[in-house]
Amino acid sequence: MQTSLPENLKEHIQRPDPFVYLIVAQPGDADAFGHVNNSVYLRWMDESVWTHTRFVGLPESRLLEIGRGMVAIRHEI
Repeated sequence: MQTSLPENLKEHIQRPDPFVYLIVAQPGDADAFGHVNNSVYLRWMDESVWTHTRFVGLPESRLLEIGRGMVAIRHEI
């Protein structure tokens, strides 16, 4: 779901109409030290990619039909 950009982030965005997907960390996202686990960041990235892809009109069914998809070639956390 596209939402408006929080005021405190607007100065960091250089696009006039960015896609915004806000995620709120849940208690289960934290590790034993109370920090968000790195694997959760990867899940969030995957979730936001699919949400954006659907937002621009490319649901999974269409990507399968055309034999194309999105891929991250590198992750660095």
